[in-house]
Amino acid sequence: MTIRSLEGERMVFLVEGDSGKTYRVDLMAARPSGWCSCEDYEFRHQCHLKWGGRQQRLRCKHIAAVRDYIVDEAINQIAAAANPKACSSKAEAGRFAEAPQV
Repeated sequence: MTIRSLEGERMVFLVEGDSGKTYRVDLMAARPSGWCSCEDYEFRHQCHLKWGGRQQRLRCKHIAAVRDYIVDEAINQIAAAANPKACSSKAEAGRFAEAPQV
């Protein structure tokens, strides 16, 4: 999936799904879960809002992907601010993200 923030809109993203379709994800709508323009959200997840469903049931894969993207970006920014010389390149940063081989 490809995720891009929508310029000029707060917490709104465009997500290109595996099918090639692009969906709009708005994390400020339908809080605390967010809203997505995909059919899965409309037909399977949105109805749980009315019934007070659990958080996981309120999120389609596009919302989950955007939330993961935001967390990853936040962690990278915090790590870079804490130790800017530790990961000077994306390739070097990727090395630390790999799981150790056992």
